[in-house]
Amino acid sequence: MSGLRRSADAKLQLAIAAATTEPDHKVLDLLRNEFTNMQQMSDELVAMHAKANYISPDSFNNNAADQKILACQRALISMAATKQFQDEISCH
Repeated sequence: MSGLRRSADAKLQLAIAAATTEPDHKVLDLLRNEFTNMQQMSDELVAMHAKANYISPDSFNNNAADQKILACQRALISMAATKQFQDEISCH
């Protein structure tokens, strides 16, 4: 997982470096929150695995953190497509 996390962090740093406008900086806050939410969920799953707990394949369907991450992802994709910032509650 650390390789994926490093790759995501590197891409986040590129987005930070490329941000020039106020809307860019607003979206960065949402991207940072999304990255943090994904890290927290990943840490929880790794901890479950370390305890040798069974992780059901459908556990994501009933996972509030996963649903929040997916909702934020959809909002960020929409913002990128329309090039319009919208403060998205699921990204906080």
